[in-house]
Amino acid sequence: SCPTSQACVALATVESTDARTPSTVSWRTKDGGTTWSTNTLPQGVQVMGAEPSCPDALHCWLPVAQQKAPGALLLSELLTTRDGGASWQVQPIPLSGGFLTSVSCPTNNDCWVSGGTGGPSSRGVIMDTHDGGQHWTDVALPAHAGPSVTGTLASVDEVDCNAQQSCLALATPVGITTHGIVEAILANQNPR
Repeated sequence: SCPTSQACVALATVESTDARTPSTVSWRTKDGGTTWSTNTLPQGVQVMGAEPSCPDALHCWLPVAQQKAPGALLLSELLTTRDGGASWQVQPIPLSGGFLTSVSCPTNNDCWVSGGTGGPSSRGVIMDTHDGGQHWTDVALPAHAGPSVTGTLASVDEVDCNAQQSCLALATPVGITTHGIVEAILANQNPR
């Protein structure tokens, strides 16, 4: 994510030599890519393909998965940085047992996350905050995903919002695999 022409943050999961403990490395530049510095995210954190969302050169948000104990399920968490990626902290989010797929933060205060509740009756979720992550609200999703798809959404795969709080989301309806052709596109002005 490059919020300015000079500042960028990039992430990758790097396999260890023992192939059991991968680590996630973040690279950051403040000079348009001339020089890069690296650091690792907290131990056990996996990026799982999600991209960071950086509204400015100092603040970024990143959905990750973390295994708290060997053999335990991966738990979704949201990491934040307030120093351009030099250090990352867990940002609490009320999505117990669910999973996060993306984050979109057009400002330091306004962020949306997408994902699902997990489990056999999983449903798609979009949550938003307008106070920098102190409080999160479940955003109401439409009952019908589109003219040819009815019913619930199994997951919301991606959400992208702008500073005017207009969002576009890509979701997978129940009964359709992520490899299926049908995906719902949800657009909503002022989703709060």
